[in-house]
Amino acid sequence: MNEILLKNVPKWIQDSGFYNDLKENHEDETEPIYVPERFSPFIKVNNNDDFIRYIEICKFWCINKLSQFIYNYCIRNSRSLKTNQNFLDCINNFKFKNEILIFISDDVINEIIKKNRCDLLLDFVKNFSYLKCIYIAIEYDNPDSLDSLIMNFDLIITKKLVYEIINHNSHKCLKYLNIELDNIIQYNMFICEKGYLELLEYFHEKGFRFNSRHLCKCIEFDNIECLKYICSLIDIFNRNIVNINHIRSALVIKKNKMKCFKYLCNIGYLDLDYHAMYDSVLSDNIELMLFCIENGLETKKSYISVAIQWNSIKCFTYFVESGMEITRQHIREVMSYDDHRNIYKYLVSIGYISN
Repeated sequence: MNEILLKNVPKWIQDSGFYNDLKENHEDETEPIYVPERFSPFIKVNNNDDFIRYIEICKFWCINKLSQFIYNYCIRNSRSLKTNQNFLDCINNFKFKNEILIFISDDVINEIIKKNRCDLLLDFVKNFSYLKCIYIAIEYDNPDSLDSLIMNFDLIITKKLVYEIINHNSHKCLKYLNIELDNIIQYNMFICEKGYLELLEYFHEKGFRFNSRHLCKCIEFDNIECLKYICSLIDIFNRNIVNINHIRSALVIKKNKMKCFKYLCNIGYLDLDYHAMYDSVLSDNIELMLFCIENGLETKKSYISVAIQWNSIKCFTYFVESGMEITRQHIREVMSYDDHRNIYKYLVSIGYISN
């Protein structure tokens, strides 16, 4: 057994249940107390074996809070500790096991914020870049961590900070900071492109008005939920601001947007008419063309010339295979275009043109 004077117990161990019990029962700090030698708090840590003993001492004394030394040692030696089975066995029944596992992880601050451990965050923000902590809090959209940082440090809302919030779709942080529309309005098209529905809602709350350009951006990137949300707002305000030609162009330029097309037809923004059929042939959007045909639109002979003009090989092939007549005039049209090799080769392969 080791004889220790209460007054000589080191500070790092004084915040512990066992020490507090000793202090209550020993009024005279010069009176000796006895602890098993292996649990003596006077220890130097030179390696992982020493550190394991250090943890065992913490467990014996029933410490109430981990010391900064433990955190720092874990961070510095995380790679070796993660593979040290004796160490892992030692912390297995330790009440601070979860905290230690965080501090031997590959990215400590990342883990702290992801697990919403605001109690650990402020103790260690000094060891890391403050801005890094801010950006990780934004990345995980964790307003609690952001609040802890803001309450203890002066936060300046910079353009870079706003960009990080928008880029990571951190709508909770955006609401917490209550950033005004003037500071984020330049990102109105960006959030349609990314499909950030919660940010669209925030923009609307701040008074932003959407138009057909935003609908087109949602269509372009196939963000159907954002498209539905903006359509619902436009319907409330003024449907006349929707430029149908813009929307048609977005559908023509970008193929395979059938979810968006069907939705817009269902709510009456688009009509399933000659224009839709023409657009499908012009853009060689076979899926759109078949959808039009399935819904009662007729194929006309004039569409063959449209397919030839725009080199729409998929639609042209469909017309031929469905029995539409290819006339000599059509052949002349194909021969007049030097760059229409796909349609030319196809006609050669089926015997309409001799090679």
